Amino acid sequence: MSLDLTDYRKALGTFPTGVAVITTNDPSGRAVGLTCNSFSSVSLTPPLVLWSLRTESKLLSIFRGAGKFAINVLREDQHDISTNFSRSHDKRLDDLEIIAGELPAVRDCVARFKCDTVSEYLEGDHVIFVGRVIAFDYLEASDSLVFYRGAYKAIAESIDRKAFGAKDFDEARRHIYTLLAQIASARASKADLEALEQAIEEISSLERLGRMRERAYRALEFFHLIARAAHSPVLSTMVKTIEDISKDVVTERAKHMKWEEMRNPDLQDIRVGIVRAIAAGDESQVTQKMNDYFRHSPMLLWQDKACEARRADRQAATGAPRS
Repeated sequence: MSLDLTDYRKALGTFPTGVAVITTNDPSGRAVGLTCNSFSSVSLTPPLVLWSLRTESKLLSIFRGAGKFAINVLREDQHDISTNFSRSHDKRLDDLEIIAGELPAVRDCVARFKCDTVSEYLEGDHVIFVGRVIAFDYLEASDSLVFYRGAYKAIAESIDRKAFGAKDFDEARRHIYTLLAQIASARASKADLEALEQAIEEISSLERLGRMRERAYRALEFFHLIARAAHSPVLSTMVKTIEDISKDVVTERAKHMKWEEMRNPDLQDIRVGIVRAIAAGDESQVTQKMNDYFRHSPMLLWQDKACEARRADRQAATGAPRS
């Protein structure tokens, strides 16, 4: 019996997992890393753990030859680090602490396990690495990042999404992101502004390459970078729910529309204007540009279109006349 791989991934996604970055050094001593949610404990005595890596991964030969690795369990506000290390192009190592002769480590993560590889097994399209833990440390007061149903979650998240409508969500989304952008206009660092500018460039680049699905999700990450530029830990934690719901809405919309159809050509110029206003510290201009953005890109419209498409699909399937 053949499995529907799309549905199979969804079924696997019903099991929440932690998120870790696995790191090691290549033969030249350069740090490498990748995002992984297959980390698991195997044994307490001896202390053994495992994780798996796709056979197609460009890093497979490096991990096989290294003979050791570190598992860095990410904190719930480190989903940007997870995203960085999940990309197929050159991994971003700015978040790593690199000490000569030691395994590279993610700064301020929940837990770190330094391991010697004791065995590896080829099963299906993955290689399973088993490691013996030789050292570890952890932060007892911090919560871990969780991946569930295709999105990052905060363990403390408790909002019932069915309890509010799309219009309420639109209003909250506009207000909180505008507030964060206003705060960012007074607090954003040079690095924050460079990250925002890079995100805008990547959105355009992905569009030119025709990688519209990645472009859509990168556009959502633009607002995560605004939240980070505000340097407000409380607000950044609160906005995680909005980020998760936004991604869910875009994913739902993609079931009924082509990724190309989601593109709004006006938004890229508005993003540029938002960053310029933040860089200039002009709060009134920031507010105007943010209002322009949400006037052109309401989540309510997205959800209504998705609902309309689902209704049309049901009517077509049952032969009922369309209203």
